[in-house]
Amino acid sequence: MARQSVSKHLAILEAANLVASIRQGREKLHYLNAVPINEIAERWINRYDQDRVRALSDLKRALEETPVEKPEFVYTTYIRTHPNACGRH
Repeated sequence: MARQSVSKHLAILEAANLVASIRQGREKLHYLNAVPINEIAERWINRYDQDRVRALSDLKRALEETPVEKPEFVYTTYIRTHPNACGRH
């Protein structure tokens, strides 16, 4: 990614208060502001869903810790149907 693109993205994140920056001489250090991200999570993830979300996150982390070798085959399946046919019954 070009330096100019990175600077532009960081400026957008800083304007959204998702990143805080501090100047140290010629350097500009950027830090993640976790507070707004946590507030979004609290608003959007119902307290009853937290255990399920945490379990999925733990599963993802555990699976990703195992090194992945190059697969011999990759299969892709496309299912053309009405969205309601894939929902809960």
